[in-house]
Amino acid sequence: MEKKIEKTISHDPQKTWIVKRVAEMHKVSEDYVYKVIRGERDNESIFTTYMDLLEGSNELLKAVEELVPLNLKTTTDAWKYLGRYH
Repeated sequence: MEKKIEKTISHDPQKTWIVKRVAEMHKVSEDYVYKVIRGERDNESIFTTYMDLLEGSNELLKAVEELVPLNLKTTTDAWKYLGRYH
C-alpha cells in the first residue's frame, strides 16, 4: 500500500507582499527579510516592521469581512444586498 503525502501550500501572497514592503522600507533584499523571519539573521527593526504589517493587514481583512458579506453568490445577490435591485 502506497502512502500519499499531502502537499502543503507553499505560496502565501500576503507574506510575499509584506516581505517586499519590508525590504523596500529597510533597503535590504527580500532574501534577507526571509532570513530574519526564519531566525537565521538577527535584526529587530526588520522583524518588528514585518510583524506590524502582518497584524495590520489581518485587522484590515477582518474589517473588510465585517463590511462585505462573503456569502453572496451572484451579482444579483450583491445588488439585492445593496438595495439597488428592483
